Amino acid sequence: MRILVVSAMFPPNVLGGAEISAYNLTSWLLKQGHEIGVLMAAKAKDEEKFGEMVEGMKVWSLFMPRPYPIFKQGRDVSSLLKPLWHLQDHLDPRNATMVGRVLDEFKPDFCNVHYLTGIGHNALAEIGKRDIPMMYVMPDMTLSCLRATMFVDGKTCEAQCGPCKVSAAVKRRGVRAVRRIGFSSPSLANLEQNAKFQPLKQYPHAHILNANKYPKPTAPRPPSDTVRFIYAGRLHPSKGVDLLLSAAEQLRERWDFSFAVVGGGSEEGALRERFGHHDWVTFTGQVPLQEAIDRIGGSDML
Repeated sequence: MRILVVSAMFPPNVLGGAEISAYNLTSWLLKQGHEIGVLMAAKAKDEEKFGEMVEGMKVWSLFMPRPYPIFKQGRDVSSLLKPLWHLQDHLDPRNATMVGRVLDEFKPDFCNVHYLTGIGHNALAEIGKRDIPMMYVMPDMTLSCLRATMFVDGKTCEAQCGPCKVSAAVKRRGVRAVRRIGFSSPSLANLEQNAKFQPLKQYPHAHILNANKYPKPTAPRPPSDTVRFIYAGRLHPSKGVDLLLSAAEQLRERWDFSFAVVGGGSEEGALRERFGHHDWVTFTGQVPLQEAIDRIGGSDML
């Protein structure tokens, strides 16, 4: 089959696990003998690709019309630009035009949509126009929430706010435009929560775990007299890293250990300010995947 994988973020541009999952699935499909195309967002205009072969895959890396690329989401971006960014991500007709051009060039038999934010939610209709069957993967709550988390002020949202209702309605219209669509999520909680706000149960849907593979550590594992804890991932309020470090702070009064925090995100500054004075805590910021793996391999508890 000719399969197009749509994921705004895709290696080498990695911010979280969803991109790694998309890459692992895509690599596996390629090994099964399928012809693979990848549609992703480019960080800059000079990084664009138009059907170039990369690792055996035909890649379209498009610089989408936005005030800033998706890779800057949550990072020192003016609050005035965020509404404009989301309006363009939902409604800009250029999203559909650019995606439609890729669909016509590659002519996929099947589409696998992993991460549409940053490419354009109104582009779903282009897949529907061509009656291409597709699977929509839900690594988070993007179908129902602008923040993709349903998490505000330290707690999970019980209902949608006004902006999220409008966003979900636009996305629902895109879903309805695709006759042959199914949904999957590696998180049963995300699947059930999204189903409260989107008509997922009217379509095939399944909870399918990510069969992720990661590179092996390249650095030797050094000995240690104390336990080495590590957190690796995005630093976002919904992850609860502040709760984790608060607990560690209390435990450190009785036991000796170290704690490495590997990753970046919107909470990094606040976490560094609150916990960075401790000599047992290390913040690395965002690091390449291999470095993260090496640090995990050199720790005792993940």
